[in-house]
Amino acid sequence: MPDAPDFYQYRLESDKRLLNDMAELAVRLGSVVKYDRSGSMIFGDSFDNGLAPYLPQLGGTGAAADMISETTYASGYAIRLTAGSDGNQAAGIMKRLEPQVINMLGFEFTFSLDTNIDRVQLTIRHNTATKKNSWNIFWEAADGALKYYAQTDPAPTFATVVLPTGDEELFHTIKLVIDLETRYYSRFMVDQERFDLSAYQGRTEDEETDPRLEFTAAVVSRDGENDIMIVDEFIVTTDEIK
Repeated sequence: MPDAPDFYQYRLESDKRLLNDMAELAVRLGSVVKYDRSGSMIFGDSFDNGLAPYLPQLGGTGAAADMISETTYASGYAIRLTAGSDGNQAAGIMKRLEPQVINMLGFEFTFSLDTNIDRVQLTIRHNTATKKNSWNIFWEAADGALKYYAQTDPAPTFATVVLPTGDEELFHTIKLVIDLETRYYSRFMVDQERFDLSAYQGRTEDEETDPRLEFTAAVVSRDGENDIMIVDEFIVTTDEIK
């Protein structure tokens, strides 16, 4: 049969097919890829436009945030965060968004670690006119401890995950989902691991601020070192599942 393999019994009359899964269509067209494709994306970036949409959060001598093209996860560019060697010993990028409908929010980013570090931090902050609500996850490189920001210090450990450091070509993805209405954590994912955090509440403090949402990816260095984290695929979602 013309235009068909020998084992075909019937010839297809059309090569057009419907693609009803819009998330799959977006991926095929080259958009930013969500880690587990849950929720609706309200902000997604693979840094093709550099650092213009972000507020760098730099602390300590030698702290820097710059765009690179030699090591990336999915696109042509990534952000290299170099943490300071003293003071706050940190480097991060923060994205501010307008207040959203009270809902389940998600925040994920993909990163690699060019050197040994002290810790990686993921932060969601929701400021109302009178309150500052915060949800933080810390991954500590020394022992793999995953900790969450609670109402009181110190931050409790909820799991242990070992991630290799010193390999800038090996990327990892972390994602946090929180409930804006109850102010509780919901779930956290790191690569193939998933953790239920629904029993834990975020931190709330009295503070008069302009209402907004803030999302921060950051690295903290060891004492006296300028440790490096490369960040790619910075994504914020709403309408998340618990």
